Amino acid sequence: MLKSLRSEDWVSTLMGIVILVFVVLLPSVMKNTLYMSLVVAALAYLGYLFMGNKDKGQFFLSFIGIYLLALLAGYIAGISKIKALGLESVFFAVLIGLLIRNTVGLPKWLAPAARSEYYIKAGLVILGSSILFNEIMKAGALGMIQAIIVVLSVWYFSFWVSRRLFKIDQEMSMLLSSAVSICGVSAAIATSGAIKGEPKKLSFVISLVLIVAIPMMYLLPYLSKWIGLSE
Repeated sequence: MLKSLRSEDWVSTLMGIVILVFVVLLPSVMKNTLYMSLVVAALAYLGYLFMGNKDKGQFFLSFIGIYLLALLAGYIAGISKIKALGLESVFFAVLIGLLIRNTVGLPKWLAPAARSEYYIKAGLVILGSSILFNEIMKAGALGMIQAIIVVLSVWYFSFWVSRRLFKIDQEMSMLLSSAVSICGVSAAIATSGAIKGEPKKLSFVISLVLIVAIPMMYLLPYLSKWIGLSE
């Protein structure tokens, strides 16, 4: 039992829950960017140790490096001319990551805290809580049933198309189906962690999602207006 709790899935889930508790009990602390960052860093470090990793002081240095890169992505996305294009910090974070990976490679000192699945899983717990408490109350039982049917239908249809028509292997098909039917890159990363997928396949799916999603962000508003959909 304890061994299963030491897995990344459980640790990241617990980290997300603890962050939610902090938000509820200490909202003034979590509204402060510095204090919030310290809380997240401490929880990430404790989770890192609980998973059985040994640390010789590199984790916090690595976390600071990751944090500064995230701030850089946020700063670029906040530039007025770029903001007008609708490009968010996630897009530039991916670009920075691809640039580092394909030029100098991931430095060893940055590796301990460079755990994208670890943070995204915790983020999904936090995001899911807002959906559960806010959206479920608005949608009601029928809305939830409809959402479940739509997600399952799209997932299985995407999986069938991938396997039968395009002859894609099962692992890649699962990643693609999750990305298409749920929430794109985050769903693909969470699915890859759950099925212990290959990093190369996950990178391919993430790239494919971004290549399709970014043009759609600009084309779909014009398309919806052209076919007469309301705002």
